[in-house]
Amino acid sequence: MRLALEEAVLNAVKHGNHHDPSRWVQVRIRLDANRVLAEVEDEGAGFDPEKVPDPTDPANLERPGGRGLLLMRHYATWLRFNEQGNLVTLYRCRSEP
Repeated sequence: MRLALEEAVLNAVKHGNHHDPSRWVQVRIRLDANRVLAEVEDEGAGFDPEKVPDPTDPANLERPGGRGLLLMRHYATWLRFNEQGNLVTLYRCRSEP
């Protein structure tokens, strides 16, 4: 989950806020022994996550970026974006031992 959260924050700073130091990224986290729910929100215009190119497509394998969403989807149990696309909610349920 740490990697998924790092990717969400980095994407918010880089793509959402375009490295603008006057803009904020809000991170809200709720956790207990079995699960964590995190929200990362930036001040950007948002985006449509369905339009992000698939980094596993052979045509995209050598692109320098585009893997953040893939990692977030892999390491979170589920994730959702708000309609605007500037807030991502990540949820991770602890695996059974």
